[in-house]
Amino acid sequence: PVDPPQGFKAKEIQLFSLERPHMRAFHFAWSSFFVAFTCWFAFAPLMPVVRPALGMNLKQVFAVNIASVASTITTRFLVGPLCDKVGPKRC
Repeated sequence: PVDPPQGFKAKEIQLFSLERPHMRAFHFAWSSFFVAFTCWFAFAPLMPVVRPALGMNLKQVFAVNIASVASTITTRFLVGPLCDKVGPKRC
């Protein structure tokens, strides 16, 4: 719960609750970071397996890596302002 006389600061943290918008935002933030981190860094070590399975040449591997970085940058520019506008209030 949040206590108005204390400046709307939390009196306790219910870590496993998704009831309050603050905790929903917290859980969405760490889970999104985990997914992004896994997607970003898990692909490179798997390239020796993925490349022959998909029949990719070296030029295609470079194109996939460039597309990955470009899409990440684009997504950050699009999702960042959206998060600022919507925020945890409607999460």
